[in-house]
Amino acid sequence: MMGSQQESWLGHALAQSVRQGQRWQVVGFGTIMGETVMPQDALAWVAPDAPARAKNYFLAGVAAAKLGLPFNYDNWGGYPAARARFLKGAQAQGANLIVLSGDSHNAWAYDLAQDGKPAGVEFAGHSVTSPGYEAASKTDPKVIAATLVRANKELKWCDTSRRGYMAMTLTPDRASNDWIMVDTIKAHTPAASIGHSATVQRGRNIMA
Repeated sequence: MMGSQQESWLGHALAQSVRQGQRWQVVGFGTIMGETVMPQDALAWVAPDAPARAKNYFLAGVAAAKLGLPFNYDNWGGYPAARARFLKGAQAQGANLIVLSGDSHNAWAYDLAQDGKPAGVEFAGHSVTSPGYEAASKTDPKVIAATLVRANKELKWCDTSRRGYMAMTLTPDRASNDWIMVDTIKAHTPAASIGHSATVQRGRNIMA
């Protein structure tokens, strides 16, 4: 996921941030870090007229899950050793870690863990207009979200159908994140609402 120089730089920057007394260590990544496997009944989500590429995506994900593997190797799921090094480093430094990520087109909230211990939280943003799971699914998005959460220990919430953006607020002792869902992407309107909110207290490294 990162070259050796990048990884070294990030580790030193994280340690320096903690030593300087920064209240939060916020790290941005282009792809999701939270562990995510495809539920075994995910094939039932696929619409009959979905493109073959979408059907194969779900089929491969279900097959991988049977082996204990994630469904996306293009994000941090494909780099477990690098993920472990990063999270172990954050734990060793006593970081109050917040990971911000995106690229999946859907919205996610994870409690990141390493070796069975809290390591930080992840707020993963959805797309502004690009379609997500709903483009290839015939299933109620609420059912999909609930099934994904049940199948994944780190995943605490997700939305696989709505578009929008995130708004994070930091105070010295509390971090909060709102997933803003726009009413429509088919008209020029600012109408939107908060689809979900998550908070983490400093020193906890898990969402309240």
